[in-house]
Amino acid sequence: MSNCPKQHRNQIQHFQPSNLERRTFFTSHPPEAWTFSEYVKSTKGAHGNQPSLKTLRMNYLHDMDWILLPKHKLPRDLIPYVQKLKEQIMNTPDKELHSAFDKEPEPKTSITITGNVQSGSIVCGTVHDSSLTVHGKRMYASPENEASNKRHHHDTDYSSEDDSEPSVDESIDEDPKSDLSIDHHPKRVADYALVEETENDTYEDDTESIESGFWVVNDVNIHAKCFEHAEACFSKKNQHQLSDISILAMHSIFVFAEDTMSSVSRHFGDLSLHFPIIDDLQVSKHFSLSSAQASIWCQQAAAMSFQNKRQVQRATLEFMNTAIESENDLDMVVANLLHRMLPQVKISGNDGHLKEEDTYVHNILSPLLEDMSAYEPRLQRFWANVSLSGDPQYKPDFGIYVNGLSQRFEVVVGEFKAPKGHCQGKEMRTMINRLITIGVEDPVVCGVLVSKGCLSTYKMELRGPKLYVMTRLSKLNLIRTSDDLAMLPILVSRIAQVQAYALETAAKVEQVCEWTRNHHSLKPTDTKLQQWLDTTSYTFKLVNNNNHIPN
Repeated sequence: MSNCPKQHRNQIQHFQPSNLERRTFFTSHPPEAWTFSEYVKSTKGAHGNQPSLKTLRMNYLHDMDWILLPKHKLPRDLIPYVQKLKEQIMNTPDKELHSAFDKEPEPKTSITITGNVQSGSIVCGTVHDSSLTVHGKRMYASPENEASNKRHHHDTDYSSEDDSEPSVDESIDEDPKSDLSIDHHPKRVADYALVEETENDTYEDDTESIESGFWVVNDVNIHAKCFEHAEACFSKKNQHQLSDISILAMHSIFVFAEDTMSSVSRHFGDLSLHFPIIDDLQVSKHFSLSSAQASIWCQQAAAMSFQNKRQVQRATLEFMNTAIESENDLDMVVANLLHRMLPQVKISGNDGHLKEEDTYVHNILSPLLEDMSAYEPRLQRFWANVSLSGDPQYKPDFGIYVNGLSQRFEVVVGEFKAPKGHCQGKEMRTMINRLITIGVEDPVVCGVLVSKGCLSTYKMELRGPKLYVMTRLSKLNLIRTSDDLAMLPILVSRIAQVQAYALETAAKVEQVCEWTRNHHSLKPTDTKLQQWLDTTSYTFKLVNNNNHIPN
């Protein structure tokens, strides 16, 4: 056990105020009493009720980090003492911790959360006059203690450290309605509450602390920054304050983009971190441009006038012949796409009964996706009404997969006119989880989203414990008329970038399959990585309020 420096043993330390009541323990007790055992005793209620030991350990570690914040100006000789207290608990397996407190490990059962639901509130806590009961557990990964990452609603206060500063999400949400579930109706008078749809007990058996696997950029722990934002999202009182980025953060999915307003990094308190993070994410990896000749073809096609389809095909065949001679694969795709889509764009026009997203997908994106995947035998594709292999509740509009181990493993999904912008993020997380489960190392999956007049491409990778990093690779306006054809080469290059990531992951799946054939058994997976995975899901559900009287 660490020894507290003599000069500080009985000296009360003063910290900046915190809205977490449990932290009053450290302001009312001298450093000598800051041990975990004393901390546990202080949490015991008047009727003997107490949070779970796992939750207490996670809170204790989180509070140790809070004490070590520079703003508290902790005496220099106390810092090693606090760090040792933290390390002793962090490195103690759960079984030994339970044994030390003569307490059996908690059973794997669901818990009941009772709370009073007011308009637009997120229920956290126990209120006796209740109108809502929720079964489940909220999964949360503390950056310093990923293995014991189960934070129960009734045990933990999700209040933000600084509630006085308004969130950017509250003021700039473009379409908060997309954040609500299908139960929402603008004319309906009702209350909402955040409830959990799924539990994550898959890897609860191995509860030893996970070794450090944090994402660090410029000596800054980005992992910790991400989960500070997730914590703030859970503390919000109204569902309209949550953008798609915030909802994804609550699911351990963190969206980064080159422009700061579309990136979770805007919440980190230091915008100077944004660009080093983007550099670290390698947004331009696998990206290559078509030749200048392809852009000239698109400009010529936009300027030409045609009287019939034969004239269009004659012009585009010249483009294709030139592309074949150039041996540039991207030029070939651009020329072939012009050959297929130009009659529709220049002569027939768009079907007025179809929305622009439908027209774009049917005339441009669908031929492009089919053309680029048709020449890669490792990649197979499917369209709507096919469920994800990892979770049947998700049915993307499009997908690219690789076969292996007599199963289908999706590496790309597409959502067109998605009613909830955060749905694709959870689909990609499911794909990552499944690939890691079979032993694929460092998998990267991709997504294509067509919504609100734009096409966006994303990649996702697991950067640390419960840290799914979703990077926006591109955002392009839809091609609506022939004047927009100049954007076609860029579109082809961006879809080719997605395909390159798909082929990279497909090769890793094939390596796992080869290992399985050679060893006549499944490849063992890294236990640490298994513990990094998260499958929790939350949604907003309507809650009846019998006391509410409509106007």
